[in-house]
Parts: sequence; C-alpha cells; structure tokens
Amino acid sequence: MQSLMYCTVSETPSSPSAPTGPGPTGRLRQEVEEEKCKYCPLVFTHEHHLKLCPSYPVECPNECGARGLTRSKITAHREVCLLQCVECEYNRFGCAIVLPRKDMAEHLKGSVESHLQMTKRRVEEQEVHLQEQKVCLQEQEVHLQEQDVRLQEQEVRIQEQEVRFQEQEVRLQEQGMRFQKEKDERQLLEVRLNDVKKLESERQEEKSKHQQMEARLLEVVDTLNYLKARLN
Repeated sequence: MQSLMYCTVSETPSSPSAPTGPGPTGRLRQEVEEEKCKYCPLVFTHEHHLKLCPSYPVECPNECGARGLTRSKITAHREVCLLQCVECEYNRFGCAIVLPRKDMAEHLKGSVESHLQMTKRRVEEQEVHLQEQKVCLQEQEVHLQEQDVRLQEQEVRIQEQEVRFQEQEVRLQEQGMRFQKEKDERQLLEVRLNDVKKLESERQEEKSKHQQMEARLLEVVDTLNYLKARLN
C-alpha cells in the first residue's frame, strides 16, 4: 500500500541576515537589541524566531498557488489543497491508489466496478471471519458447558465429603461421650475401691482389737485357774 506523499514547506521570503559590526564587549555583551516581528505581535531578540513564527508567510508545499498562507495555516490547507496526495476512500477495502485530490473524483468514477469487487471480497472475507468466530464461540460454549458439568460433579463430591465429615464428627462426639462415661465409671470404681480398702483396714483393726481382747481373756482365765489351784 502506498503511503501519502508530503512535500517540505518552502518559505518564499528570505530570513533576515544577522547584524554585522563589531561584537559587544563587557556590559554590552549582556545587552541584546529587541525587535518587533513584522508578521506577528511578538517582540523577539533573535532571528531564530522567524523560523518558528506561526504568522510567517509560506507557499503551499504542493505548489498549488494558494495565496495568503502562513506557517500556522499549512496543516488546514493540506485538508483542502487540490494538489495534496490522498488515499482512495476505498483504501480499507484494498485500493492502494494515492492521487492528488483533484484527480480522485475521476478515479472513483472510473473504478466503480473494481471498488465494488473489492467491497464484495472484503464482505465475503468478513463473513468467513464471522463464521469462524461463530464456530469458535460455539466451541467455547461447549467447553464452558463441560466445565459447568465438571464443576457440578465437584460440587456433588464436596457435598458428599461434607456429609461424611459430619458423620465422622457425630461418631467422634459419640466416642467422646463413651470415653467420658467410662472415665466417670472408672472414677466411681476407684471411689468404691477406696471405700472397700477403708473397710478392710477397719476390719483389720477390729480383728486386731478382738485378738488383743482374746489374749487378755486367756490371761484372766489362766490367772483364775492359778488362784483356784492355790485355794484347793
């Protein structure tokens, strides 16, 4: 595709020559003579201003002969200049013709058939592209549906796991209750065992006291028998 061709801006008036004469010295080196631009209201101190002055008169870069052009008007002038090279308005459909603006109407008039063919071809290409996009969207929709099914299956598995976790939690709670019951029963047995031990200890003490009383009774009997024998 050919690109637009632009010419460099030519400036008819020549730039003013630099002032001649001996250069400034001492304090005069810091003093610069001010001069009012004759093309714009600005006051400048250097001739470089004329290279940038927006009101500086210039000629059309396409040499169309337009009068009254200034540097700031060149861009707008290019939009209407009959000699400005422009792309065919069917460029987006494939026409690569670049002609001066004055010749473009004749090109459009003589290229109606070719432009129609280009437009038709571009429309057909867009239809093919749209069909491909449609197929791609259908495939994506199928893929999304498959993903949706997999997500639903995963959700079911997660729900089943939650149910199993809840059942395990119930069993753990039941086991905890059984362990607590066994612990309570064990503590109760320990209390009873301590009571039995205490009773056993008391019985041993009673038995020891009984044996002591029997021993004393035997001593009394022996003493009585001894006294009875002495009396006889």
